[in-house]
Parts: sequence; C-alpha cells; structure tokens
Amino acid sequence: MDLLNSLYQATICFCGVIALTLYYITLWTRTSAKIRTAPVPAGAWPLIGHLPMLSEPRIPHITLGVLADKSGPALTLRLGLHKALVVSSQEVAKECFTTNDKAFATRSRLR
Repeated sequence: MDLLNSLYQATICFCGVIALTLYYITLWTRTSAKIRTAPVPAGAWPLIGHLPMLSEPRIPHITLGVLADKSGPALTLRLGLHKALVVSSQEVAKECFTTNDKAFATRSRLR
C-alpha cells in the first residue's frame, strides 16, 4: 500500500513539474516574440562579429550605407562580442532621441 501511495505521489509530482515547465516555455516564447529588434545583417563571424566587413577595401561609411540599403534604416552590428545599433535615417534617429530618450540616456553595461 505504501508503494502505491509513493508511486502516486511521484506521478503527481512529475506531472506538476512537466506542467510548470510547459507553462514557463509558453510564457517565455510569448514575451520573446513581442520584442522587436533591428535586423542583423548576415556575415557575422562567431567571435569577431561584423568587424571583417568594416575592414574591407571600401571606406567604412560606404559599407555601412550599403548595409543600410539592404537591411533598412536601423540595423544591429556585432562588433566583437558587443552589439551596436547603427541608425542611418534622420527620422529613426529623431525617434531614438525623442520618443525613446530614456532607453538611450544610460550607458550600456560592458562586461
């Protein structure tokens, strides 16, 4: 009888853990789907990011202009292990510094 009781409790506990895991996975996917980030152009290397793109024979601002033409007015570049937001449109820059000024007012945490 004790064996059946402990087996029943273990089954209930296991089902509870499975249910909580599924709940947190669902909650995590919902919140991560709402976050919109600027597009990241293809061609980033694992540790050095987009730095080889910027060291091409062309001048870096020309390379950034070509990337902006492909990706849009705001894009995210990986410079080494850090991410950098590149804004190439006056309207988007104005939105960054007027509408979202509190988000841009602090320095990023570099580790």
